[in-house]
Amino acid sequence: MSFSKKLFLAYSLLIIFLAFIVGIAFYTYNLRVMEEDVVAKLNAVSDKVAQEVSSLLNQMDFIIDFLISNNDFVESTITLNALNRKNNSNLVYVNEAKKTIEGILYNYLIIRRFYRVSYFNKKGDFITSNFKSPFPQEDRVNQLINKTKWFTLSEKVQGNIIIPQYYDPWRDDKNVKVFSKVRFLGGYENGLGYIEVQMLYSNIENIFNDESLKNVKILMTADKNVFYARNISETEMKDYYKLLSKFTNVEIDFSSLDKNDNELIAIRYLPKQKIAIFLIFDRTLIERPLKISRNSVLLFGLLIIFISLFFIYFMTNQFTKPIRELKSKVDKININNLSQRIVLENTNDEIKALNKAFQNLLDRLNEAINKEMKYKLLQMKANLEALQAQVNPHFIYNILNIISHRGLLNKDKEICEICSSLASMLRYSTSASSRIATLKDEVEHVRNYLNLMKKRYEDKLEYFMEFQEEVLNQRVPKLILQPIVENSFAHGFENKTDKMKVWIKGYEKDNWWYVEVKDNGQGFDDEALINIKREIENIKRSFNYNEEIEGFEIGKIGLLNTYARMMIFYKNKFVFDIGNSNENGGAVVLLGGEIEVNREEGER
Repeated sequence: MSFSKKLFLAYSLLIIFLAFIVGIAFYTYNLRVMEEDVVAKLNAVSDKVAQEVSSLLNQMDFIIDFLISNNDFVESTITLNALNRKNNSNLVYVNEAKKTIEGILYNYLIIRRFYRVSYFNKKGDFITSNFKSPFPQEDRVNQLINKTKWFTLSEKVQGNIIIPQYYDPWRDDKNVKVFSKVRFLGGYENGLGYIEVQMLYSNIENIFNDESLKNVKILMTADKNVFYARNISETEMKDYYKLLSKFTNVEIDFSSLDKNDNELIAIRYLPKQKIAIFLIFDRTLIERPLKISRNSVLLFGLLIIFISLFFIYFMTNQFTKPIRELKSKVDKININNLSQRIVLENTNDEIKALNKAFQNLLDRLNEAINKEMKYKLLQMKANLEALQAQVNPHFIYNILNIISHRGLLNKDKEICEICSSLASMLRYSTSASSRIATLKDEVEHVRNYLNLMKKRYEDKLEYFMEFQEEVLNQRVPKLILQPIVENSFAHGFENKTDKMKVWIKGYEKDNWWYVEVKDNGQGFDDEALINIKREIENIKRSFNYNEEIEGFEIGKIGLLNTYARMMIFYKNKFVFDIGNSNENGGAVVLLGGEIEVNREEGER
């Protein structure tokens, strides 16, 4: 896959991903905002409904409390239950008691606010505030008391009980739906009777017919009995009843909001009345208006994505055009046209920078190839010098073996040592297997050379070699030390009559290795130093400008050849210093390079 296609694909996936994330975030945010709004409204209407229901029931409790705290009412109920009605003289008191109770019940507030407030007992007495309704007969009153479970239940309960929706049993037509509170009056044998406060069931229905509850399912229970229900199945009721367990032993009004995957459930509990109100809102109703906006946003998002992808495709082609052009021209480059310049049109700064970096790479590669060729030439010259004018090394080794054998026959150990040192030197210098050696190898080669010089000059020559272990494993160009030491004998000791001394020291300092070669000869004269430094500058210029190195002839390997090979090997990160010693006037040559522990092996 091409770079432009990868770029287009990457940006396309990014745009689609961002659109997807923004869409999900937008939808989730709006859903959460709308749900919070529904929750707030649901809580508010739940509080309103609970307050209205509580107000109705508290009014009913107030009337009951009012009656049982009224002495006339209580005494009248006692009279009705205590007197023997078979005694005609007591009937006057019975009728008077009934009129007293009627007078109390025929109160304007009672008649205005309640459908019916009634007092009845097991004697068959029935007195009610609803004087428009006919009074039931005595036997019917007892019959209703015995067969209605609520009246029987009230005898077992201390206080008022709520009777949920039912049809008014005191009417013959039974077409008026009511709810009531009943209080059993105990304290006398079979009790003093019952107080029943009735309200029309339409009062409850009106509370829940609020416009804000149009899409809300409603359940109201009284002591876990259904009081009011709307749009709720029997199965759903069982699930909601399970939520009532959390209201056990609650002593103050309790509110809660439960959530599940499909519903928001606002719960209000009135512990005094044992009333639980559930307002259930279908969560899918929240999502319906969002689906329309979601679909609109989706279509708009797809349009934006399509336009974005088209724009990205166009721009990626434009941006990658210089890269394709650069690739085409790079493919045409080979070793024969490394110096050719690449010119790009209609490009941007980054591509120009890339082109410049590549051009610099080509220049460095071309320079490296030229330097490698020069280094091979220098190495070849070094090998030719070592071959001593193309003398066959095998012939020399054979001659040395013959001489060494004659030395053994004549019991002359020095001849053997000379032959061994010379053979080692020839073997090291003529070996073409590698152009790189370690300082340890170079030191051993110089030691063989100095041993030979010692045989020649005997006690007239002294040499001292001291190397730190840290520098012996450093890799260097082959044959860089022996030409420097040889220079002392060729020029430094030319007119020397007293003892000749050579010091060679290798050490490490500041993560660089150094080799110092010093003698007590006549040193460099000023003209020689000037000439050598001028030649060094010529070599630098030749390498920097890829010019042909002149002035090296086969058979004249020395300081300049060593400098040139050091320059190629270390790429200007080396030390090469020549001068005269302040102590004895002899020559001093200092070599050095940066220590590289992990220098790779191979051709340089």
